Amino acid sequence: IFGVAVGNVLQGVPFRFDGDMRIFYEGSFFALLNPYALLCGLLSVAMLVMHGAAWLLVKTDGVVAERARRFGMVAALVVIVLFALGGLFLW
Repeated sequence: IFGVAVGNVLQGVPFRFDGDMRIFYEGSFFALLNPYALLCGLLSVAMLVMHGAAWLLVKTDGVVAERARRFGMVAALVVIVLFALGGLFLW
């Protein structure tokens, strides 16, 4: 959900201030689940998986390290693809 929130912030969330300077959101909950925000959420999950795999690869050896290397490589490729898609979406 944190990645979805960052995606919405990058796009610009419609809000307004009232007379007491309180913030009011001008939309629905499902409007926050737009395609770009969901793409950012998937990208953040892929980056966390890649980061965790890199940490496991440094801290372990043997079967666990090999498995972390494989998952890390797949996650890195997914990160590259999703990052490129996000750039294309914003372009």
